[in-house]
Amino acid sequence: MILVDFNQVMIATIMINLRNSPTIDVDLVRHMVLNTLRSYRQRFGNKYGELVLCHDARNPWRRDIFPQYKANRAKQKAATLARVTAAPDGVEIDETPTWLHVINGLNQIRDELRETFPYKNVWVERAEADDVIATICKHVHEPTIIVSSDKDFQQLQKYPHVTQWSPTKKALLKCKDPERFLREHIFRGDVSDGVPNFLSADDVFVVEGKRQKPISTKKLETWMDLDPDDFCTDVQLSNLDRNRQMVDFTYIPTEIADAALEAYAKTPEGARSKIFPYFIKHKLTRLMTNIQEF
Repeated sequence: MILVDFNQVMIATIMINLRNSPTIDVDLVRHMVLNTLRSYRQRFGNKYGELVLCHDARNPWRRDIFPQYKANRAKQKAATLARVTAAPDGVEIDETPTWLHVINGLNQIRDELRETFPYKNVWVERAEADDVIATICKHVHEPTIIVSSDKDFQQLQKYPHVTQWSPTKKALLKCKDPERFLREHIFRGDVSDGVPNFLSADDVFVVEGKRQKPISTKKLETWMDLDPDDFCTDVQLSNLDRNRQMVDFTYIPTEIADAALEAYAKTPEGARSKIFPYFIKHKLTRLMTNIQEF
């Protein structure tokens, strides 16, 4: 199966395309999403089978444990969007997209995909696409490729049937030692998700002026082979536990994993017979010549 980290892949695609076209509407989003899915189905379908679209839900469970989780993510993406859509000096643009504009467009296309196309769409309340993908990889033992540039998925390469394709690098993302990768990731935290390293306090990324305590490469190499109980303070041990729950997929709550498997097992709502009328309705003339690739 081809597990697509839907929002991560599509937002990156939109950002790249907006460098050339600083305006956006739902028709443009629809075309970009469909063409992207078509390209991955063509590239990987023969070896890995059908697309499985994995979606994010609001209010992820990790915020119950760590309220600062991804606290600045929306602001960061809005700033990136503003940067890539900035008009050249002296040029006025009547309508520039907002972050909400992009998300609303993606949500509409997500619903259309679920209703029309014969692909599994997996969405679980309070779960992220990461939770869905990790759960499916653990329990469904068939050749699988994850389409995402998220480095967190490297830990899933401990399963011999799992491979990862990075759309950003346009290459396979290979991890020689998934267990060691995960251990280092827990020590270092994840800046993009607002998770500090284990030396730093919970609020280091949300309080202005605060900075993480640095981790030197030399110290990290020493710690990697030691039991944390031998070199950590109680506070640092607590921070390590915080980070494990944020980045280690073995900490996904049972109820989230069960719901993901239940959603995955459902028969898709869409069907191939619905694709042609959908293309006609939305005037997808540029994609019509490739309709058989969907």
